[in-house]
Parts: sequence; structure tokens; C-alpha cells
Amino acid sequence: MLVYFWTMPDALIIFLCLGILYFAPALIAASKKKKNAGAIFALNFFLGWTFFGWVFALIWSLTQEPRPKIVLTYRRTVQD
Repeated sequence: MLVYFWTMPDALIIFLCLGILYFAPALIAASKKKKNAGAIFALNFFLGWTFFGWVFALIWSLTQEPRPKIVLTYRRTVQD
């Protein structure tokens, strides 16, 4: 019977990879410099352990923010 014991570097690499995968929505939001990256991180931190919370945070981090509308006005001045 073969018994495999995890060594410390193996466990550390696996733990690091799982942490990056778990916080992927927050990392994506931070890299895209979204205004609500803090809220995405909070959602990911508190509800990321549920599948739906993690997927919702991922979708939220991948959506584009609406662009601000630029309104140009033309003023015509009347001179006497």
C-alpha cells in the first residue's frame, strides 16, 4: 500500500493556487480598476465559499462599467 505524505512545499503550492482561484473575482476587479472592487472583494470573501456567490462575484467583476455620458452644449452669443 502506497501512502503519500504531503510535503510542506507541495501543500504550500496547492494552498496558494486554491487561494488565487478563490479570490480570482476580486483580483480581476482590482486589475480592471473597477469602482466597486471593494464590494466585489467583500462579496467574494463572505459568500465566495458558496458556488453561487463566487460565480456572481466573477460575473460582476467581468462586466463593464457604464461609460459616463458626455453632453456637449453649443451656446451662441448675440452681440449688439
